[in-house]
Amino acid sequence: VVPKSHRDAMKQTCVAAIVAHYSNKCNQSEEKKKNDLGQLRVLGLGVGTKFVSHDVIITEEQQNEINHSCYGKRIRDCHAEVLARRAFRRQVALEILTDLRKDSSSG
Repeated sequence: VVPKSHRDAMKQTCVAAIVAHYSNKCNQSEEKKKNDLGQLRVLGLGVGTKFVSHDVIITEEQQNEINHSCYGKRIRDCHAEVLARRAFRRQVALEILTDLRKDSSSG
């Protein structure tokens, strides 16, 4: 998932996900229920680093002194868990927006 060049540069890479588990056991026999693991669906996925290195922050600050347009363009909180949560929240918001548009166009 993460390119080797990125792993080598950052040294720490994490993957996090928010996953839904759907059980298929409602209308099955007892024997099938034992073997059925259900289905998993990824609702949000994040790949990130545990931290922004000190060198990157210093370089960004130096560039900002020369060219004021670079500050604030880097996401400093790159934890995979945070990115997965953001992806999940974005997906939920998009689904709500889609539902609202359907309701307004049909009414």
